Amino acid sequence: MSRHVERWLARVYTDEALRERFLVAPDEAIANSGLTPAELESLRELDRVGLRLQARALSKRAAPAPKARPRWRDHIRALWERRRRHT
Repeated sequence: MSRHVERWLARVYTDEALRERFLVAPDEAIANSGLTPAELESLRELDRVGLRLQARALSKRAAPAPKARPRWRDHIRALWERRRRHT
């Protein structure tokens, strides 16, 4: 696979609008990509379901993980609550 195809696929995986355009009308989406006829034909034969699954997997991987609270805060909060109850 050439670098041009890899770059174009990377765009399809990450750009939702381009991906939907490609899934609806692949010839229009890849018309001005500058790829060779053989590369264009290989893109036309892409597995549509696999494309969506891979894009979803990549978007989940790229999503930032939820920020965990430091455990020491929970410990201090619990100590403070106990102290307030006893006073």
